[in-house]
Amino acid sequence: MLLEKFAHGREAYRLSGSVLAVRRAAALHGEEMYSTGVVRKGWYFIVGKLTMLFRRGSFTVRLPRPEKGNPMHKTVLFAASVLIGTLTGCGDTAAPVADSAATIQPAVAESPGTHAVSAEPSESPTIARVRTTAAKAVPTKVVKPAVTATRARSGCSAVSTAKVSGSEAPYGDHPQGLQLSGGVWSSGGERLAVQRPCTTGTLENLDGTATVATLMWSTEGTTGRWWALVLCGPGKTGTQCSVQDVLDDREPIQSVTITGGDAVVVYLTRTEDVPAAGVNIRRTAIYHYHVNGLAQTSFHDEPYTP
Repeated sequence: MLLEKFAHGREAYRLSGSVLAVRRAAALHGEEMYSTGVVRKGWYFIVGKLTMLFRRGSFTVRLPRPEKGNPMHKTVLFAASVLIGTLTGCGDTAAPVADSAATIQPAVAESPGTHAVSAEPSESPTIARVRTTAAKAVPTKVVKPAVTATRARSGCSAVSTAKVSGSEAPYGDHPQGLQLSGGVWSSGGERLAVQRPCTTGTLENLDGTATVATLMWSTEGTTGRWWALVLCGPGKTGTQCSVQDVLDDREPIQSVTITGGDAVVVYLTRTEDVPAAGVNIRRTAIYHYHVNGLAQTSFHDEPYTP
């Protein structure tokens, strides 16, 4: 019943066109109800007026004031109190209608250190913010390449680029030393080359790890071949090799090891009755390290047949 009354009230408000017309209609029908005793029409208009006022957010209700003593007086007061109580209880669920002329402007956050400029109506806030916000220059950090400490080469692999020096011939003829490149040095028909036998280890009376290597000297156009035993280690300008012993012509070194703190060298040699082109002895020689370098202290011979 109450919903039907609300519908009649809203229809009366729509047809009236204005608040003033509703007031006049309510007053007119009120007078008609007083004279005819028809209460229903007045009730509908009162409901319509209260509905309209509630939707506009106003709870100030102005009704036609019937004369005291008229039966409509109590009816009007009672209806008004009931309707106001009902609408007030439902007020939490009623959402006020926003004015259609109002425009919600999006807020543009202004970051520290920047100044935002208002965007044109045709632009979106995001585009305007990007276009008008002064970008703070970020200094580019130059990343320097990491400097990796290069360790000096050591061991047998470092001999190929070592600098060789010695006092015995033919090394004594080059006091400035002979710089190997790729395991070879050559000049004026003379050639020095690194040989395969090589070892690393700890020699007695010598601190650190020692490298014992072998070289061979030759001269172009001759048959002479001279093997040498060298002791190598890291120096200020790279690997340095010092000649320890130079064998006789065509006495090839077969192996080099370090055992018991001494260098053990196996090479081929000959007896006095064998010409230089031949060998018949395999000699195992022991080299002990003293203050001045490696020196052969003993050897053991075995017959050798090529």
